[in-house]
Amino acid sequence: MTTFEQLIAGSQPEPTELKKALLLHDWRIVVDVPDGTYNARAYFDLGGKRREYRSAGILYVDPQFRWLYTSQKFYRLGKRLGADHE
Repeated sequence: MTTFEQLIAGSQPEPTELKKALLLHDWRIVVDVPDGTYNARAYFDLGGKRREYRSAGILYVDPQFRWLYTSQKFYRLGKRLGADHE
């Protein structure tokens, strides 16, 4: 399993880790007040139904916005919220 230290040193997550990761779409990164924690708010599909989701604290975001890593696990990033209008 890829560690936080490996990510900040430039490593990528293992393909098997990303394959298992939940795909988030219409995502955005927000700061929770008052503690200043960065979280992802997004949607995912489960059983044909759209579900809202809020991640644990984000530790690392892939510079190309393909995935992110929280204190708990990896998430794959699909279309960003508002990406149709850029």
